[in-house]
Amino acid sequence: MMKANIFITIITLLVISTFYSCEKVTVDKAEKLDYFMKLYGNYFNDRLNGIDITNDGRIIIAGDRVLEEGNLEGWLVITDQEGMVEQERTYNLDNDVRVFSAYFRQNSYFTACEMTPTGEHNAWVLVYDESMNFTDSLAFSVDIETVLGIAFLQHSDQVRFLLHGNNGLTDEVIIYEIGTDNAVHLISRNEMYGELQGRLYVHETTNDVLYLAGSVPEVAGQSGPDAKSNIMVSCMMDDNLVWSYSLGEPNVSELCSGVVLVNDYLLVGGSQKLSEEHHFADNLFIYELNNYGQLQATYDVETNAMSRSYQMMLNGENELVWTGESKVDERTIHIFMARTTLNGQVILETEYGDRGYSSGRRITMLPGVDRGFLLSGILSTSGVSEDANDVLVIKVDQNGDWIE
Repeated sequence: MMKANIFITIITLLVISTFYSCEKVTVDKAEKLDYFMKLYGNYFNDRLNGIDITNDGRIIIAGDRVLEEGNLEGWLVITDQEGMVEQERTYNLDNDVRVFSAYFRQNSYFTACEMTPTGEHNAWVLVYDESMNFTDSLAFSVDIETVLGIAFLQHSDQVRFLLHGNNGLTDEVIIYEIGTDNAVHLISRNEMYGELQGRLYVHETTNDVLYLAGSVPEVAGQSGPDAKSNIMVSCMMDDNLVWSYSLGEPNVSELCSGVVLVNDYLLVGGSQKLSEEHHFADNLFIYELNNYGQLQATYDVETNAMSRSYQMMLNGENELVWTGESKVDERTIHIFMARTTLNGQVILETEYGDRGYSSGRRITMLPGVDRGFLLSGILSTSGVSEDANDVLVIKVDQNGDWIE
């Protein structure tokens, strides 16, 4: 267990900064809804950082929000099988507190968070039991300028997580493990060949090989809205980076939405940014690579509307499933979900939304034999401020139909 002084510090943090709510916070009801949707938020700029689902259908959601005074407040929500909030925790000590991830394993809930009271990164893994009772806090230090994301890994015997951070003009990937001594241990630290713009996508194989992908500037060090981007794909073996490649057309922004390994070849999904004012494209695309990262083929994915994809993942062995946003008109953006073949032929495409802005950001497979999808993202809650978002979660079956 942790040393007594660290444990007392975390208990104090939780007692001071946590409030409990069994009420689901929702925005005003839309005029017309023909699908099932749950909303979580508090009329601030709520962001979705991580989501997981238990074998019996309970959902754990991690995020943060920007408060009126400008501070970041982290939050963690546990729902029942119907999506109603069972437990909620918020973390705010007049400092920026972020909750990065959510993970369920062996009847315990894990989440990783950081607090930056003096500009230094103080981080913890917080552990709760199935009743959401706090059981442990595991402190670890992060010597890096900016923490960008944390993802728990699925296939290791011990609980492991990957931290994506930035040091100046270089991103890094740091792997930690929670040992049998209930302490967080540094396993490896690798510099990436570029500075990612946005999310790092991770595909984990059963033999602990990791494939990473994301969007990087075409020219190293470039930043700003007019900077063009490529897609970078990397491979980690034995916890160390062994290769990286940059893919894409010159003077075109490719925006990554995922990487998967199928039958010893890699598929990387993405979409293009057509102009500075317009990040939608007529088609999504798939890069097919061999398992050493060399490009073999490119496939177009012809969607019904101009779209942007935020996540692509495997659906079984022979399909891909996508989510993102589709443009309806200048004032209306819908969530889309699509199933495609491995070479981009559309099998099914559906949209969810009413007036205003809604965007799908993550896909989680539902438990069970005939598994559907848990689509999660954000929905604008204000007609005045585009920064006011709630987190939304939709359950759909394989046909894209609403699940109650």
